Amino acid sequence: MKSKNEKTHTDVVRELLLSQKNQEIVNIATGISASFGVKGINKMLSNTAVNKSIRNGFTRDEHIDSVANINTLFTNAVLSEVSSDEKNHSSSLKSVKRFIAEADTNTIVYITVKESAINGHRIYSVELKKDKASLDKGKP
Repeated sequence: MKSKNEKTHTDVVRELLLSQKNQEIVNIATGISASFGVKGINKMLSNTAVNKSIRNGFTRDEHIDSVANINTLFTNAVLSEVSSDEKNHSSSLKSVKRFIAEADTNTIVYITVKESAINGHRIYSVELKKDKASLDKGKP
């Protein structure tokens, strides 16, 4: 059992990401530069995001490890989809981009990036899927 002062894996990754917030990360394939803020960190580490990855056959720690590696994953990801903000109908949002990165031969990481007129490209969420066959099963 952890003591009150002992940090969880999520706490350690949150601190790491907070030290990197608002730093630009350039995607090699597209040249798109994106960053993440507190909102993106909270979304990537949220129980909802973790549970999506768990439903896809991963552990909480595997999801958190992928979030910890978001800089490398985004840098090497491939753009797979660009759409408008159909879910929220936000006038300030220019597009929603979905990138795909291979964490390993059996793990695909979906990275959602929102582009706004005000904040540019912001990394918003991460979801793990088992393999490339998952790519044909719909949106993350």
